[in-house]
Amino acid sequence: MSREIVLHAEYLKDKEKMGEYMKEEFSLPDYFGGNLDALYDCLSELEEDVCVYLTRDNVKKICRNTYAYKVLLILSKVSDENRHLKLMFKE
Repeated sequence: MSREIVLHAEYLKDKEKMGEYMKEEFSLPDYFGGNLDALYDCLSELEEDVCVYLTRDNVKKICRNTYAYKVLLILSKVSDENRHLKLMFKE
């Protein structure tokens, strides 16, 4: 069974909020640096199945914010490379 996370755009708008949010949601290790490179590195090492759900409303909000959009790009890239991370759309 996989863990499920509903991604919330308001927590991805800047480095500080994103770092805290992703560390908690993904149970990232203490050495997680809280930046985009560290997010990519840590998510690439996931060994448990995690399904990240995106709603239409959150995708719209993410696309309006440059930093949040970069987070989404990282999630997309990692999901292509690591079979343990899946991105799904949810109504």
